[in-house]
This record gives sequence, C-alpha cells and structure tokens, in this order.
Amino acid sequence: MGRLRLLYRYRYSLYGFLVATVYCVLLLVLHSTFSKGTPGQLLRDFPAAAILVFLSLPVYPLVGYLLGAQKDRCKEAVRLSHDYQKKSESLQDLSERLTHSEEMIQLAGVVAGEMKHPLTSIVGYALTLREFWDKLDDDTRRTFLSYIKISSSKLEAMSNDLMRIMELSRGFPRPHTVSMDLKEIMDEVCGILEDIYTEKGLKTNLRFHEDIPLFQSDPAKFFDLLYNLLDICMRCSVDNGMISIWCSYKSPRLNLRLRCHRSIFTPLQIAGNRKCPPGQEETEMATLSMEYRLADAMLREMGGDVRLETLGESGFTFAIFLLADR
Repeated sequence: MGRLRLLYRYRYSLYGFLVATVYCVLLLVLHSTFSKGTPGQLLRDFPAAAILVFLSLPVYPLVGYLLGAQKDRCKEAVRLSHDYQKKSESLQDLSERLTHSEEMIQLAGVVAGEMKHPLTSIVGYALTLREFWDKLDDDTRRTFLSYIKISSSKLEAMSNDLMRIMELSRGFPRPHTVSMDLKEIMDEVCGILEDIYTEKGLKTNLRFHEDIPLFQSDPAKFFDLLYNLLDICMRCSVDNGMISIWCSYKSPRLNLRLRCHRSIFTPLQIAGNRKCPPGQEETEMATLSMEYRLADAMLREMGGDVRLETLGESGFTFAIFLLADR
C-alpha cells in the first residue's frame, strides 16, 4: 500500500507536468503559426500572459500531487475500514467460539459430576452381591441386578451426553443421516426410561397420527435427543404421573410434543432450564439445564427447533419442530 500511495502522488504530478508542458508547447506553436513570432517576441509583447503560462509548469504538477495525495488518503481510509471490519468479524467469531467452548466445558462438568451417582450405585450393589450372595434370596438378587441394570442405563446415557458435548465443542459436525421411523425410536426411549423410573410409577402415553412420514436424521443423535427431553419430563414429574407424547405432520414440518402434566418444580424453575450455566451447579436443576441445552444444540444441528412451554401452575411441554421427507 505504501508503494501505491507514492505511485498515485507521483503519477498525478507527472500528469500535471505533461498537461502544463503540452499547454505551453501548444501556445508557442499557435503563436508561431499565426503571429510568425518567436517565443522571445511573445514574452516582450505579452509578458503577463507568458508568465502565467510558464507558471503552469510547476503549478499543474503541484495540483496533481495534491489530488493524488487525496486519493491516497481515501484509499487508505477504505483499507483501514475494511481491515477494521475483518478484525471485528474475527473478534466476534472468536468471542462466539469462546462462549460456546465455555458452555460445553460447563455442560461436561455437570455430566461428569452426575456420572458418579450411577457408577457408585453399580459398585455398591455389585460389592453387596459379591459379599452376601449366599445369604440373599433370589428375589433380592434379582432386585439388586435390576438396580445395576438401571444404573448402567443411566451411565450409558450420560456417556452418550458426554460424547455429544465433545462433538459439539468442535462445532456442528455433519450428522450421518438415514431414513428413520420416529415411533420405533420413541418406543425404545420410553421403554428404557420407564424401567429407570419404575419406583416413581411413571407411564407414557404415545399418540401418533397415521400419516407420520419417515424423515432423514442421525438415529443415534435423535435417540439421545429424545432421551434427554423425556428424561427431563420424568425427573420433574410427580410420582405415578403420566407423560403424554404426540406427533403430527403437516408438510413439510413434523411436530412432536412431550408434556409433563404435573411437575415437582415451579414454572419459574422450569423456565430456568433455558439458562446456561445454571445458577448452582450441584442442584438437580443443573442436570436438567444441561440436558435441555444439549438437546437444543443437537436439534439445531439437525436443522430443527425446540421450545419449552410452561402450563399453568405446574406442568410444561417440549414442542419440537423438524422437517420431514416423504
């Protein structure tokens, strides 16, 4: 850019000098042609005009130099503005990446802290079975094994969450998409979570319209997405409650709703799930917020959207919107 700055100034100065030279030569040629006089006669007969003409030799280059300098300044201003815009965009991008990374780190911390509970349960029940196997009856053994199975399912789900967080921390990777049957995945998720929350006596009620099409998505990610949202509903539900799930299709959008009719948390606490990081990392709301934020991130990766809607004094609904392909 420094070379361009000098080039414009001297280029315009040269243009000015050439214009002044051509003007003076043309004047002398015309005077010689029509007056048959010499340049000396022109200077004697019209001294003032001759002086003004010859003064144009330094004036024109000076004017050209000033015009070139002004153009250089304009070019420099445009360049600085462009550089500033690029640096601002780069800074904004870095800031967004930093915010995203911090959020993923906090979500990973919540998952890591939550994983110790099922792991502790598995170890505790396994050690109890090993020490007192001969003293326990068959029903007690089956009960302990059932608890180990439930804790293993929880641990597997948390491991999947941690894996998704690690994927999302590197941006939004392109998912592996295949044609999927939503009802089959939903049945599997409901079966697993009903076993996990057997002690709470929770049930799910599925209602699917007959015209629900297959749609393109990543089966593993979509399973984790539904698992997290349904797990939130079951965690928040009162004992012996019902979780309603229904799905409808209106081209090209697929609508899925998961409703917890009665929640143990207030609407204000439920709405706090949208906040990340949560206020207190060791509370139940921290885990709920982590699951919601992770599900929201996975759904955005799939090109969908999720809304959390509170219902009256207790209860809430997850409204999920996706594009489906026939």
